[in-house]
Amino acid sequence: MEMGLSLSDQYWIRPFDAEINWSDINFFDNAFSDDVGNVLFGKGSSGEMGLMSPDNTSDDWLKKKWAIMDGKLCLVKGGSGATQQEPYNEVLASRIMERLGIYRVPYTLMMPGT
Repeated sequence: MEMGLSLSDQYWIRPFDAEINWSDINFFDNAFSDDVGNVLFGKGSSGEMGLMSPDNTSDDWLKKKWAIMDGKLCLVKGGSGATQQEPYNEVLASRIMERLGIYRVPYTLMMPGT
């Protein structure tokens, strides 16, 4: 059964006659497939591709995917061009805001394969 779910938008689309509750399927509390996100980052999927993923609604200029790391939902973002500069800029901006006491989303840098 196909569902329209998202982590970044405020909607849930399901067939009218589907007997399923939000609590049973939402990506905030339930596992999801990494397949779509892996494909967006140039990795293949193993076997049949799982489409139950919040990455179906993550659109933008940069590559990105949702992942569960140490039990927390994280948005993993890539860079563009030869320097892949954007992730470095976001980490730097996050640290400057921290030093200034400004509420922000903390960014950390991950290297591919980690």
